[in-house]
Amino acid sequence: MAKFRNGAMSITKALAVSLISLPLLYTLSILHRNQHSDPTSDFEEARVLDVRPRNIVNALKLVLLKHDVLLTSLNSGYSEAVRNMYWEQSAIRGEVVRVYQPSHEKVQQSEKQGHNKKAWAEMYLPSMTDVLMTSAWSTFGYVAQGLRGLTPWILYKHQNQTTPNPPCGRAMSMEPCFHAPPFYDCKAKTGVDTGALVPHVWHCEDMSWGLKLVGTQR
Repeated sequence: MAKFRNGAMSITKALAVSLISLPLLYTLSILHRNQHSDPTSDFEEARVLDVRPRNIVNALKLVLLKHDVLLTSLNSGYSEAVRNMYWEQSAIRGEVVRVYQPSHEKVQQSEKQGHNKKAWAEMYLPSMTDVLMTSAWSTFGYVAQGLRGLTPWILYKHQNQTTPNPPCGRAMSMEPCFHAPPFYDCKAKTGVDTGALVPHVWHCEDMSWGLKLVGTQR
């Protein structure tokens, strides 16, 4: 799951956008006046362009305070649950939250080229986001975070139908997790903890036996 770049910007930049695009300014000002005017007042009077900075900023907030959420999954149930949550309960700051899911194939169909193309698109699209949240063991997530260089948030796997506490955490680096690392020391002829041999190779957050590269030492 990923959140696209929102429209938040400083008041100075917002005013700059307004002055560059007078038609946009006119439309936004009318929108703001119509939403806050007395419904019994004269209709034409309510449409008079009001370019005071306070009204410009308030009107722009209607457009700029929004977040786009991209969710990729074989099933549509997750995106529907998130969409319904924001439909029934508004965000804390009143932002508009829009949820998108490119496809929901239900089952993996690796033998079909069309399915594989959708899979590639759904690895690439999250890499274009500002904030990335992946599920544990997600190879799609590993590709996306590597392409963009993002350090994602990871939703941990539940154990015995119990939600972990905490349910998620920030990854140590943008690097993917190697799910099947070697664990045998050929010289010692015994098993070893390969996540404790060198400073920049640690065990993964989402897979205790996996290995990943990190940018800091212990």
